[in-house]
Amino acid sequence: MVASQLIENKIAGIEPTKVFTIEDLGFPHDWWENVRVKLGRMVKLGLIEKVGRGKYYKPKTSVFGNIGPAPSEIVKDLMYDNGTLSGYITGYAVWNQMGLTSQISNVIIIGTSRRRDSMTQGNYEIRFIMQPNKITSNSIPLLQILDSIKLIKQIPDTTVDKSIGILKKHITELDEKRLATIVKLSMKYPPRVRALLGAILESTGNDKYISELKQSLNPTSTYSIGLNDSSDINPNNWNIE
Repeated sequence: MVASQLIENKIAGIEPTKVFTIEDLGFPHDWWENVRVKLGRMVKLGLIEKVGRGKYYKPKTSVFGNIGPAPSEIVKDLMYDNGTLSGYITGYAVWNQMGLTSQISNVIIIGTSRRRDSMTQGNYEIRFIMQPNKITSNSIPLLQILDSIKLIKQIPDTTVDKSIGILKKHITELDEKRLATIVKLSMKYPPRVRALLGAILESTGNDKYISELKQSLNPTSTYSIGLNDSSDINPNNWNIE
């Protein structure tokens, strides 16, 4: 069987919308240039799409047109540093999943343990925000909640008050162990995050961590997040406005 057919057969076995590289195809290194040329031809024919340097996928066809890969597929190679988990998706994609907004964005935000410059992959702009806490698979959902509190004014197509209500629902669902963990993780976030977390916890009737959060704040500081009178938290207790 000729090399061209072998390459086509290999790609045929890849799940649509799954991002792959030449290395993922498993061919010998001395084949790579031929593979690269073949992939380029397949891109021109519309059989596969390119989504960044050396990264490809097979589009999935639907009645609404071609469907591309999920953000998690596009940036999966940016989540690890020498095999160690060092990043996670946050921001717009997570806000969609949490019900904070219905707006779709071409910006992917990644929380990361080291500074990185923004980049573009395919139609997506990838931005990075520093995460001072250790990133683990267990901590990621909690970090995503804290990031949402930190960036609450940037959540599109909603209000701060609506976002607080939705975040309150997610926080209420946390068990005691995860509540203790999210409070601990919040200590490495800006004071306004701890203030709003405290106000949300207070509004749920959970007073266990109120003292710890208040003691971490400067009593003379105020935190402006754009609240209005419809909020279901008590902003005065936390100097929030």
